[in-house]
Amino acid sequence: MVFIGEKLSRSLAGASYQKLTPNERGHYPIPPLGVELGLWQGSYQNQSQLWLRWWDEEGNLLLTGSERAEVESARAERAEIALAAEAQARQQGCFILPQQQVKPPFGGSTYLLIS
Repeated sequence: MVFIGEKLSRSLAGASYQKLTPNERGHYPIPPLGVELGLWQGSYQNQSQLWLRWWDEEGNLLLTGSERAEVESARAERAEIALAAEAQARQQGCFILPQQQVKPPFGGSTYLLIS
């Protein structure tokens, strides 16, 4: 692949380069790898600018290692808060029932407190 300026524009096909066409999201699919490359405006390593980022075939941004760590840290914090609330409810003689109809955005259990 060749980068011209900030845009991905060509792919090696045999002995020559062919112009790539972006998909409906403006990303450049790489079918053998099951990913897409595209431009993303945002902050990374304390620099806000246009970055070249990876997406999966469904258009979901693939997270960097530090982004994955932040998501996992937030998930662990939510789980810790839920466990503390459950322990406090038990101590006060309350019941905690799982709610199946409401799902948090990042997974995990949602609870209904009944006293």
